[in-house]
Amino acid sequence: MRPVRPAALLLLLLACALLCPAPACAQRRSAEDLRERARERARDFEDMRERLENPNAPRGPSRRGGDGLETAGEDDYDDEGPGVSPAQGVVERKLSGLAKVKSTPAKARTTYVRDADGQTVVAQVSCELGDKRMIVLPDGRADFVSRSATRPCDQPFRSATLQQLEDRLRDEGFNDYTFVHDGYYLYAYKCSEGFYHHTRSILSSMLSGVVTQLRDWGLEVERPKTPLVVVIFPDRKSFDAHDRMPAEVAAYYSALSNWVYLYEDTRLWDAAPEFAMKQFAYTVAHEGIHQVLHNTGIQQRLSRWPAWVSEGLPEYFSPLNVSSKVVRQGKSEMPERVLRWQGPGRVNDIRMHELIGGDSGGSGRLVKEAVSYQNLTSYGYAISWGLVHYLASRETDAFAAYLRDLAETPPLQGDHNQRSGPDPLFVKHFGEDFESVENRVKRHLTGSKIQKQYKDPIENQTYYVIKRIYKKQRTFYTTVVLTRSPDAARNWRDKEMKRMEEIGEEAAFYTIICDNADEARYQIRKLSQ
Repeated sequence: MRPVRPAALLLLLLACALLCPAPACAQRRSAEDLRERARERARDFEDMRERLENPNAPRGPSRRGGDGLETAGEDDYDDEGPGVSPAQGVVERKLSGLAKVKSTPAKARTTYVRDADGQTVVAQVSCELGDKRMIVLPDGRADFVSRSATRPCDQPFRSATLQQLEDRLRDEGFNDYTFVHDGYYLYAYKCSEGFYHHTRSILSSMLSGVVTQLRDWGLEVERPKTPLVVVIFPDRKSFDAHDRMPAEVAAYYSALSNWVYLYEDTRLWDAAPEFAMKQFAYTVAHEGIHQVLHNTGIQQRLSRWPAWVSEGLPEYFSPLNVSSKVVRQGKSEMPERVLRWQGPGRVNDIRMHELIGGDSGGSGRLVKEAVSYQNLTSYGYAISWGLVHYLASRETDAFAAYLRDLAETPPLQGDHNQRSGPDPLFVKHFGEDFESVENRVKRHLTGSKIQKQYKDPIENQTYYVIKRIYKKQRTFYTTVVLTRSPDAARNWRDKEMKRMEEIGEEAAFYTIICDNADEARYQIRKLSQ
């Protein structure tokens, strides 16, 4: 029996939701059933692989040629990978003590103030907070100082240069990090070159594309006033030593420092199956979008946006194209992943996957809850992405007007922490008929254009079939391994090359890139004949 196509399944689920909303417990069972079915398909694939394997075939050289099937040393991941999620304002919650202090407009553009080194610098005044001022220092960091610690200034704000920021970071304990100046970005990293290049490819490629889209919506976009700093720690321990984060947070943007922080986890990159890696890569992109929005005049520093758009807009921009290529070195052809940002409005396959089989809502409940709540669950992120995607695609003028109003929110203002009920700006621009909005969102997401773009991120993970061949006298010896991890493929290659050297033989290694498990099955059967 052929499995139900994801697009058809989504259409069926959402159509049923419009006619008869299911109880919450039934909705949860539906989501669990879908995930269990995905796991069953993965188990079936592993069973098929083991049936193909000949347990009696010798693993080393033999007088007769033969095909053996092995598994490269891939870590034990389930298909959905470890839990990784965006930080969702975790850093800004440290400012809860200022929540009751109402900010007022700045009475001066700039002020003289002493920085952490005791040097007098020109700072930008963001707002007044009673007897304090919120300022932005030349290195981009926000601070709160007593009004008495500031002096009148008639000089314009001047940002620190990339080199000055690099020197400062070296003085602050990052001297053994590698620094790269790239346009507006300053990268400080102590990770592998591969991880750094992946991160740089994601963040640097997004900036111009996001700015272009914002301008197309008619928004006034500014150039970043200070460098965009990205710090990449070597591991979780050093990441937490800098500032401990919840376990599920692997990257975050701090509106206080204006920097993006992340760390290299080899389990979540080349060593991981594609879905787990994609979750992490999307999270890096998501936090990078927060940094872009805060530095282009769209979201004022520490202004309090409703969660649905604060998180839904980065989710709209964050999808990446993940592909693989074969890299040849001598007699070895190994897989390598390539990540590229290809423009706004792509289907966020991770969020769409969550929507399939999730709470199907009814009577506008999902949209009303999304625009009312300040703390989002993972499913809330998915709903927020779907809502933003619909508004940006189908109600573009109204959405742009909404963002223009939202951009006026001053630092430390925004009423959603104190209010109960829906986002008032949402009601102003899109009305209170949440059922109608929800139905339009569903029709948009189940339309043929969106469904043609969507590919189930679990069923369509890339598999790598790696073939080792060597010749002894007139006989060719072949071994085939299967993995979803480029890192595992390279490790197996290295181990086999060493073993071949020990027996005085030289082998060649070839990679077949398979778009999904079905193609991998075909290639394995073909090679095992």
